[in-house]
Amino acid sequence: MKQKILMFICAIPWVLYSINVFTQTTHINGPAGSGVFGGRITVLTNGNYVVVDSLYDEDAVLNVGAVYLYNGSTHSLISILKGSTAEDQVGGNGELRY
Repeated sequence: MKQKILMFICAIPWVLYSINVFTQTTHINGPAGSGVFGGRITVLTNGNYVVVDSLYDEDAVLNVGAVYLYNGSTHSLISILKGSTAEDQVGGNGELRY
C-alpha cells in the first residue's frame, strides 16, 4: 500500500513536502508459550526484522523471554535467542539492544 504524507516544516504553509511511504502487514503467529509475541518489532536496514516476546515461557520455566529474527522477504525464521532462567525476560527492559 502506498501512502502520501504531507507535512508543514516550521509552520510555514508554503513549505510543503510530499513523502512516499510504503506499508506492509504480515501476520505471524507466536509459538506455544508466547506471552507478548510482537510486543516490540524492529525492522533492520537489510529488511529483516526482529520480534520480541520478553514474557515467553519455556515449558514450566516462566518469563525466560525470546527474540526472533525473521527474513524480511520470505518471513521465515532465521534465528531465536531465548533466556534459560525464570524471569530472564530476554528482549525486555533494554537487555537486548539491536
